[in-house]
Amino acid sequence: MEFDPSKLTDGFLFIWNVENVYACDDLINSPTFIAPNLEKTEWSMSISRESSFVHLKRIDNNSVAEAIEFDVIVSVVLSDESKNLLEKENKLKFRKDVSKFFVFFLNQLIFEEDNLKIYCYLRKSEELNESLIRCSALTHLQSERRNDVWKVQNFRHLMTNDPKTFILESTGKESPQTVLTGRLSKRSKLFHVEVSVPDFLCYKKIFIIGKISVLAADGSLKYSIKGSFIFNNNTSLNTVSKFPTGICQASVLQLSDEYLTHGDLLLMCDFFISNGEIYHEVRESCYLRNKHKFIAESHILAHSMIEENIPRVPEEDTGESTQDLKSSHEFEQPTETLEDDVNYEYLDKKYCDVILTTGNNTFPVHKCILCLKSPVFKKMFDTDMKETSNKNVDIDDLDSNTLRRFLLFLYTENLENLQWEIATKLFYAAVKYHVTSLKVKCSCFLESHLSMSNVC
Repeated sequence: MEFDPSKLTDGFLFIWNVENVYACDDLINSPTFIAPNLEKTEWSMSISRESSFVHLKRIDNNSVAEAIEFDVIVSVVLSDESKNLLEKENKLKFRKDVSKFFVFFLNQLIFEEDNLKIYCYLRKSEELNESLIRCSALTHLQSERRNDVWKVQNFRHLMTNDPKTFILESTGKESPQTVLTGRLSKRSKLFHVEVSVPDFLCYKKIFIIGKISVLAADGSLKYSIKGSFIFNNNTSLNTVSKFPTGICQASVLQLSDEYLTHGDLLLMCDFFISNGEIYHEVRESCYLRNKHKFIAESHILAHSMIEENIPRVPEEDTGESTQDLKSSHEFEQPTETLEDDVNYEYLDKKYCDVILTTGNNTFPVHKCILCLKSPVFKKMFDTDMKETSNKNVDIDDLDSNTLRRFLLFLYTENLENLQWEIATKLFYAAVKYHVTSLKVKCSCFLESHLSMSNVC
């Protein structure tokens, strides 16, 4: 059963996003995080390429609690959550400064990914836990991708004593220079490629992953060779780092019309180069209770100042009457609000730059508003679609009333007189066009109005 963080109600959830995992040569450590609702215990995580494990450690030496038993779930997924790579669940007792390990079985596959998301869920075993607290953190491994085509001149008649050199340039001023040197072996007649970084001692560490392929006349890649290389303070200046395999000269010459251009061989070089720098940050600390968790979907820097429909919390009795508060903090209220200004029903149509059509109804709209609120519309308008060229987009899957209400929400975040049927249709629209705030509000409405008469 796959781990579903959206269903958690108590305990502590640590979400660790790791970017450029492939640039890890051994160990990646997370930022230290504190679980306020678990005796204020402090924790850290790490993943190891060489040892193939996930490492969870309690590091709070000053905590009063000597030993605590936890239910622990560790889940590793791709960053877009499209694939679950690992899931482990255990009941573990953690003492101060004690580590626990979760073994990977897919280490090579995991460390070839670009980005990973690691969930670590902790709750006290067989105890009443406080409401869920969520922490989200980011670890970014520096990595630069370099692509270029290396022309190996006169490869048809290449001799063993004729090394070929190519510099894989960077546009970054402070980036390490990477030099490729190719030599034809005497016995096997394989074209071996060596990798060197002349100024590697100026950096803490240089980690390189490279792929070199023969670039055929039709643009396809053949005879690819791959390798990874580390340069650090322990690397000797005389060390020769080369790809484990080479490119067979005879194989290339057999199909010289496809692989050679006037006797020259073109090699596609695709490299990731990391200087070992790692950046950490804690991106979110969320203490919201479940009934308020939808607020986390909104943004404090939103372009709209329209009041959000947040459930009211009972007011605390301060001893002052409402009238006293009103008189002591009296303002002159504006007669018009931003909602009045941008209400879709009363927009000045002369400024609209695209038309949405459903059935016999048309809706002039502003492209910038659609792109701002929906990544699906943004992708649509960013591509060379026929609809965008004539400024007319057909919306076949929404009826006119649903589309009108959908657009009203995009402009005003307003859901007027919401009923069950229109809520289900708006929920469908929100999912299709990736409007998270609408999806959350419709979901909350449908959940709160679920009954025997409308359940499927």
